[in-house]
Amino acid sequence: MALIKCRECGKDISTEAKACPHCGAKPPYRPSLAFILIAGLLVVFGIKASIESSRPPHQDAPKTAEQIAEDAAKERRHLVVAVTAKKLKDSMREPDSVEWLYIGTNDTAEVVCLRYRARNGFGGMTVETMTVTTNEAGTEAVLWNRHCTGTGLHDMLYVRNAI
Repeated sequence: MALIKCRECGKDISTEAKACPHCGAKPPYRPSLAFILIAGLLVVFGIKASIESSRPPHQDAPKTAEQIAEDAAKERRHLVVAVTAKKLKDSMREPDSVEWLYIGTNDTAEVVCLRYRARNGFGGMTVETMTVTTNEAGTEAVLWNRHCTGTGLHDMLYVRNAI
């Protein structure tokens, strides 16, 4: 317990007193140590956040020529598959009935393999395949077996969300 001067009458009062015993004036507000620590931490974190937000965004290391080429190949595969699947879907009698089961392509996007379920002319659902290459396209099993089985095709089924 310490003594401080009353701000009204100037007499000594305890720091723990709720009011001056001489004049009844309330002592000045003295924040607790916990309040001071919490306020200090908030100020420090606020300053840190403002400094972080003023810095330029972190930039990754520059890409190598190989990484740039791989990114371009991925973009090409995505674009070729999306366009091919969109064209196939648009050519159908009921395009809204299409459910993609498999979409794949090779590294260079010269072969696109599509397996889908769609409504046929009689109203029934059938599963079909379509193989599209730079030289030929068709639904024949021979094309599917030649280009789409046993090869390391990239699974591009995620493209169905863009179609």
